[in-house]
Amino acid sequence: MEPLMNLKKLNVETVSSCSGIFHGQNNLHGFKGISIKNEGLGEVDGDHNSITNLKNMIINNDRT
Repeated sequence: MEPLMNLKKLNVETVSSCSGIFHGQNNLHGFKGISIKNEGLGEVDGDHNSITNLKNMIINNDRT
């Protein structure tokens, strides 16, 4: 007996680079999803801001 899943409504708003939607009988061999996003600036808020000689450094210790 196969598993039964009844969904009256399924909404998918986002499928990112490390997502998957599968239906039916699937044989997934070596399926792997990895996503890394590193950002370094942050946020500048207000009026008449001036940013000069900005330097950002990200030390990435992520292992994939």
